[in-house]
Amino acid sequence: MESTLDFKSFILDFYQILSQLDVLISNSGLNKLQQGLIKIRTSQINSCDFCVKLHTYDAIKHGEDPKRISMLSTWREAKKWFSREDQLILALIEEVTTVSGHGLSNEVYNSALDTFGKEKTSRLIMAVANINGWNRIGVSLKMNLFEQ
Repeated sequence: MESTLDFKSFILDFYQILSQLDVLISNSGLNKLQQGLIKIRTSQINSCDFCVKLHTYDAIKHGEDPKRISMLSTWREAKKWFSREDQLILALIEEVTTVSGHGLSNEVYNSALDTFGKEKTSRLIMAVANINGWNRIGVSLKMNLFEQ
């Protein structure tokens, strides 16, 4: 199936709300590199090539090291590339994104609370939830960055 539906023209109100959520997350206190990790890793897990490409370009533009991006899918084996906080964010991403497996474990959740506090942990979860929404649109509509 090729994407023929321009969902923005049919459900503009929903698109605008998701876009407003992007702005809130962008201004939530999460730094640009953390936001990039969230968007890229979540999009990798969801196989959303549109979002992987888009957010990889954005992350590099904001100073992310392309070598770190190349290590995201194997971050557990490439721990030297990621701080303890980054590793915790990546674990949280995987558990929130693959919620049908077991959801967010008490171990990762409690570690996030201890490390980031309630507010930042909530913002991290919201950021992961938001990109999951965009990924589902991108994958469902077979969006292609280079066809836009």
